[in-house]
Amino acid sequence: MSLRDRLARRFEARLIRRAPLKENNQVSSKRIYIFLTKEGGLICLLIAALFLAGVNYANNLVLGLCFFLSSVLVVSLHFTHAQINHVTLKVLSFEPAEAGRNNPVMLEISARGSSRPSIELGWVNHAPTRIALGSKPLRVTLPLTHTRGISELPALKVSSDYPLGLIRSWSYVRFTQTSWAWPSQVRASIPEGVIGGASVFAQMSTKSSASEDFDQLKPYVAGESQARISWRHYAQRSELLSRHFTADAGVQMVLDYDEFQGVRHEARLRQLSFLVHKLSNQGHRFALKLSDDQLAMGGGATHRDSALKLLALMKPWPDSKDIDSRTTASDKSVQQAVDHRAGADKPSERNPAGART
Repeated sequence: MSLRDRLARRFEARLIRRAPLKENNQVSSKRIYIFLTKEGGLICLLIAALFLAGVNYANNLVLGLCFFLSSVLVVSLHFTHAQINHVTLKVLSFEPAEAGRNNPVMLEISARGSSRPSIELGWVNHAPTRIALGSKPLRVTLPLTHTRGISELPALKVSSDYPLGLIRSWSYVRFTQTSWAWPSQVRASIPEGVIGGASVFAQMSTKSSASEDFDQLKPYVAGESQARISWRHYAQRSELLSRHFTADAGVQMVLDYDEFQGVRHEARLRQLSFLVHKLSNQGHRFALKLSDDQLAMGGGATHRDSALKLLALMKPWPDSKDIDSRTTASDKSVQQAVDHRAGADKPSERNPAGART
């Protein structure tokens, strides 16, 4: 990264820190920054050259063109400032999502007064989206990707170079809304040490509900598998009922973090995320046991979300490879010190005096 880029980032970070944290933000004139674009800088050089030529040669036409371009620049400044002044932004949806995948954020944008033909919106260090804002509020969806853990919205940059692209005005907006991102999924199988075991899990995955012994009908709970719904009763009574089988009560799956031996911390969490989704989609009940927290036996969408949130909020842990590398480096340094000490204590072998070589 060049010196110019580093200075630009430091300057932008300082401007972002000045923006207040709010749920609903309104761009005010106190936090609007205005500067020339590249084209605007060339126009300024042209104006300066025309002024010097007009004064030197006493040419009124050249001076008139100079003053005309100067007035266009001043009028553009006012139009550009008015484009983003008093623009209100509000976050409508910022839902939990899988880490590493696109998690679109929906914003509502409104402005009082006249319409705004050209406004650019975009997260800092992301490509902006150009919109045209009328008298009614507008909803805009911006893509965003998060890492595992608590997700905070980055600063939003609101800018415009309307009408001629000679001057750009911009402002930064920060939101207080937070969410969380669960680990990305990696295909895995349940270890044999888990209660229920991999063999039982394979039987549960291949056995259909029709081959199990029917137990009873219960009111359908949101998040249960739709394969359990008794559509015949729904056609007769217009009531959603889910079928329960005797095999459901006899199987208990406990996903234990410590049973995934020989796998790094983040890889364990990704495998657990995959198993949580798979068990939940198949309508099975399961419990989750982590090193610092646990979740009781349950099922449904709410139970699945609780399990994914535990995986998302679990503290990072040093990987075994990093520990091994640090241990190896430490052992190597100790061995070098021992060898150096042994070499210092060993008597030096010199040629005897007068000996011919």
